[in-house]
Amino acid sequence: MAKKKEKNTAKEETVQVVEGDVEEEETHDDNSPEAYVLTGDYRADYTEICKRSDLSIIPLKLRATSPASSGTEVPEGAPTTFVTKDKYCYLKPSIEIESDDENKDSIKSFHIKGWKVSPQLLNALSLAAPQSLNTISLWRCGLTQEGLIVIVGMLTKLPIRNLLLDGNPQCAGEYYVLLSEECNLSTLSLRSNKMRCEHMKQLGAALAGNKSLTNLSLHNNNIGDVGAIHLAKGLRMNRTLLTLNLSANELSDSGTQAISEVLTSFELKPR
Repeated sequence: MAKKKEKNTAKEETVQVVEGDVEEEETHDDNSPEAYVLTGDYRADYTEICKRSDLSIIPLKLRATSPASSGTEVPEGAPTTFVTKDKYCYLKPSIEIESDDENKDSIKSFHIKGWKVSPQLLNALSLAAPQSLNTISLWRCGLTQEGLIVIVGMLTKLPIRNLLLDGNPQCAGEYYVLLSEECNLSTLSLRSNKMRCEHMKQLGAALAGNKSLTNLSLHNNNIGDVGAIHLAKGLRMNRTLLTLNLSANELSDSGTQAISEVLTSFELKPR
């Protein structure tokens, strides 16, 4: 009788294992945004990922370029001083994109201006983003800390070199994360973000170890002399930054002197 009980117990265990495997297979969702395989056509990829994420599809519009910069000629007889637009087209949310030079179905930049962008939409843009993407511009988009985390994730997996986050003061104290070793930015613009002196302490420390950034704009913030001293400490160890814009801040002579001393040659002293 004891042997029969052992056999029954073994059968029950086998059934439980099989049922567990079935449950795991049932929970696997091939229609999730993360499971989508990119096709190389950014418009199609972005649209499909938005559908899978249950997001409203914000239209993609080709970023306007002048004929001189695009290398194209203006058709004969076409208007050269104005373009007719729909009545309220400028008030409707849209995402401006620039096509990649080598692959017109792919993009090299996207620009969002003047409307609040949710972290979910940023995640959809991240999942659809091709390796050719090198520029992101978000102007007055109500960027939150959660959205900033999504952007940092994009910087670690894509060769993005230019990032413009002007007019997004909600993350004023968190922007130092964009200067980590995993992010290889060349240009970073943080204009009009209400950044204060206490925010410069972490930003200056991040600058000290950064090896990729060449252009940094902190125009039109609330940075005073103490903030300039924090930046100067970081710049003393930085060897890549070429331009720093601190115009329209609250610097006096002492703050300006702290920055200027770092820009001149100085003697290395042993500890």
